[in-house]
Amino acid sequence: MNYLEQEVLNEQRNNHYYCAETLELERMFLVAKNLNAKLQKNGDQWCYQSEYGNLSDCITGVGDTPENALRDFYNQWKRI
Repeated sequence: MNYLEQEVLNEQRNNHYYCAETLELERMFLVAKNLNAKLQKNGDQWCYQSEYGNLSDCITGVGDTPENALRDFYNQWKRI
């Protein structure tokens, strides 16, 4: 395999990874949206919190970035 072919293959792999990552984030966001979760910033942390039920029954995800908070929210939802 020559250099150009290797570059094309690397680009295809990168595009595949980007698409898979984007689809995963879209799936997480749809779960948060369907649970009416709101994104808030609390100090230096971001927080997604659902608005259904009592505060003790809410799903909450926290992270250093909105993306990390969304990932945490999704993981907490999967545990239910």
